[in-house]
Amino acid sequence: MTRRIGDHELYHALGAACAAVQRGLDVATYDAAILHASATSEAGECAVELPDFDQARSVMQLAAYGPCAAYEGDVIELARKGKPEDFRKAGDLSDRDLELGVDVQATDVAVNILATQHLVKRLKVSGFAKLSKTLRDVGNQNVEPLMLSDFVPRSAALAAVRVARKRLDDYMDPPVERAEAHKMRVKDLIGRKLR
Repeated sequence: MTRRIGDHELYHALGAACAAVQRGLDVATYDAAILHASATSEAGECAVELPDFDQARSVMQLAAYGPCAAYEGDVIELARKGKPEDFRKAGDLSDRDLELGVDVQATDVAVNILATQHLVKRLKVSGFAKLSKTLRDVGNQNVEPLMLSDFVPRSAALAAVRVARKRLDDYMDPPVERAEAHKMRVKDLIGRKLR
């Protein structure tokens, strides 16, 4: 697994941790989640294994958008538009990522990307590089998979999701002079599914 692929898969892993919190996994289920990583020279894969397949799929649907956390533009606007090609460009997403991420709520995607950005910011460059190397080592050496809670503590994911939800809420209820413009943007997000 190259560094570029490792970094991309790390965004998926961080997104999965946030998605697990967003989807309401309790502490015991989060602690039982297993993080798998594998790669070839051209592509990588990151997945979360849970006892309940539907829960795992729900988590990975949101985690598919994790690499969009590298996007430097307006994430809420990106989610509002919901165009697959925009997501592909923003996060270098594969066809498989886009297929997996179909039929999720735009607000959930926005919160997941914002929360993943928050985790990356907290890690700083050196922490991100260390976690990326750990994930590459797991993928390259076919060692035992990691527990998601060892990789991203639930408390860190929970804090990131709270920050992201507050940021989205601030868009919904900003200062009066900007309120109407922001409410229209968020109104487009609510109840909308990505296709």
